[in-house]
Amino acid sequence: VDNDSLNNIMNVFQTFISPKQTPEGYRILLSHLIDTDTKKYDMMAQMKYFLMTLEANLVDEAMCPGYIVIFDISTLSTGHVLKFSPSGIRKTSAYLQDGIPLHIHEVYLVNASPVVDIMMRTAKPFINSDLLNKINILRSMDLDKLYEKVPKDCLPQEYGGTLANSTSINEQNTKKLKDLKDHFAKEEKVLRTLKSNH
Repeated sequence: VDNDSLNNIMNVFQTFISPKQTPEGYRILLSHLIDTDTKKYDMMAQMKYFLMTLEANLVDEAMCPGYIVIFDISTLSTGHVLKFSPSGIRKTSAYLQDGIPLHIHEVYLVNASPVVDIMMRTAKPFINSDLLNKINILRSMDLDKLYEKVPKDCLPQEYGGTLANSTSINEQNTKKLKDLKDHFAKEEKVLRTLKSNH
């Protein structure tokens, strides 16, 4: 958690689990770009941050039937998309499918602008078909469709929800990741050992 690239991405993105589950028991993960400077954007660090947030939730929370992932892409630009890593997309997709004991129920790309078309053309070849079929793209005027699956009491204020604002919820996630620093360090050490033995 203390390495420079991850600390940087935590200042560029907000990524957190909602403290409230849907009536069906699904947990909500929300991610949003808050610093639009493309020079600061590192896709691999973003994916690591995203996966660490999911893993941190698995460490200290009871299992749930699945996760609904919401990416607010309103601040994403073509410059960010050009920095996408095909191998990073492929590895993250595979890890979500087979490498972690959780179920991705649905993915929402909300507040979508025309950039979403470029983003999907870039990413689509590297996402497995099962995950691809779960992606829903919503423009800003279509958020009522999100509320059909994710009640407002599960969402931060910025998304028409009744929870606290995203910044305060994100601060809780940041603290959790830092508290689990030793856990992630041990996990990375094991992975490096396994790779060196192959």
